[in-house]
Amino acid sequence: NNEIRPSDERVLIKEEKFSTLDNPTPLSAELMENGIMFRWEAVAGAEEYTVLRKADNEGVWKNLKEVTDGQTLYLDKDVESGVTYTYSVACGNGYGDSGYFSTGVSQLYLKAARITSITNVNNMVRVMWTRVGGAESYLVYRQTQGSSKWELIEKTASERLYYEDKTVESNTAYKYAISTEKGNVTSVIGAGSVSHIFLASPEFVEVTNTTDGVSLSWNEVSGAEKYEVFRKTDISKEWQLIT
Repeated sequence: NNEIRPSDERVLIKEEKFSTLDNPTPLSAELMENGIMFRWEAVAGAEEYTVLRKADNEGVWKNLKEVTDGQTLYLDKDVESGVTYTYSVACGNGYGDSGYFSTGVSQLYLKAARITSITNVNNMVRVMWTRVGGAESYLVYRQTQGSSKWELIEKTASERLYYEDKTVESNTAYKYAISTEKGNVTSVIGAGSVSHIFLASPEFVEVTNTTDGVSLSWNEVSGAEKYEVFRKTDISKEWQLIT
């Protein structure tokens, strides 16, 4: 007959799940002292993020870092001064991965110059520093004892790697830092700063011949704890420390 009876066969229904994650939105790429800080928007359901980077001297996207701790930022320290980097990000979970925005966010990395020496010379402070790749100019910043403000005191061309500060006061502590500049991008101000105390050069008051030799006297310099006397002759023509 045509009576329909329940089947004795069991039908297995398999549930398939697919990822419907949105592409994470890149928010910013910020120049830091030791790299570039990349931030992005969190995506609901994401269990991990893949940071992608493209350098202007390479032109292709590369997977940079897997972030699995729920953070939505990453500090990229593997950067080269003078190079512009573009960042984007994808996300994923146990069911699949999202795509990524190919535009991303970009930032030129510039590092601060490293100060190699600070010396008192002829009643001024001479600051010297290393050359930095990509820098079009150097910005000399100074911070005076008792102040937290960085003051821009000089801007030099890229081929000049020193500055002579004549606007200093004796027995005063200063901090110097050299930022780099390219276009409208400046490295972090104050990075790599070096402290220095300026002491003015003593001035001779009297030089006289005595029966025992030559007598020297000079003016007192505020803050000086000791004095060193140098001498040169018309034969050697080199300064020698004599006391």
